[in-house]
Amino acid sequence: MTEKKAKPTALLSLEGALRKAPKKPKPEKPPRAVTDRFEDIPPPPDGMSEQAASEWLSLAPVAHELGVLSEADVRAFRLLCETLATATEAGKTLDSDGLLIEGLGGAKKHHPAIKVLENARQQSTRLFAEFGMTPKARSGKLARARDTNPRRPGGR
Repeated sequence: MTEKKAKPTALLSLEGALRKAPKKPKPEKPPRAVTDRFEDIPPPPDGMSEQAASEWLSLAPVAHELGVLSEADVRAFRLLCETLATATEAGKTLDSDGLLIEGLGGAKKHHPAIKVLENARQQSTRLFAEFGMTPKARSGKLARARDTNPRRPGGR
């Protein structure tokens, strides 16, 4: 049995019989507006406590300068500000009440605000790192920028 050979592409083209495979449509990219940096420093979102709004006004210029504040980051940045406000309130409570309180039977025990303060500080430290607002986070960001510098072969 003889196998039929395929015609060369050039011959098919001359005969007008060349059919190109249809191009697959490229998937649409989602709008990048949410990840674009804010042009101006945004005001504190509605519903924040007074202390958290104060933290926002203090930190937002720094985050904006670092280029880490975009629409997509607002909730996390708000969480950072609320966490710092919680730490401040816990610190004020400890300042007024002291580190020890009277427990059952008159025994002294550690004030519960100590744990609140400790948790808020741990969480805010992690969030500061996420936003590149610690020396270690900034040094890693600078090292990555240095490695991708097109004017320096090998990043050096």
